[in-house]
Amino acid sequence: FRAVHSFAYHRTMASRRFLVVAPHPDDGELGMGGTILRLVRQGHHVHLLDMCNGEPTPRGSPETRQREWTAATAILGCARSN
Repeated sequence: FRAVHSFAYHRTMASRRFLVVAPHPDDGELGMGGTILRLVRQGHHVHLLDMCNGEPTPRGSPETRQREWTAATAILGCARSN
């Protein structure tokens, strides 16, 4: 019953927009990655908003961080800004 009910609910649910606000790059993915992926697969629009670019950091560089968040955004299928 649950699977049928869940499937029927998601088929009739209109596409919505979700905003995930995170203090640093990768916090949104680590805390909400599974949910983001599920929402995108259900046809919703998800936007990640990082409150900073992650600098200064003891490891990496701004360019490395940008490559990482660009790859994560592509994998999850969402949009991003910081």
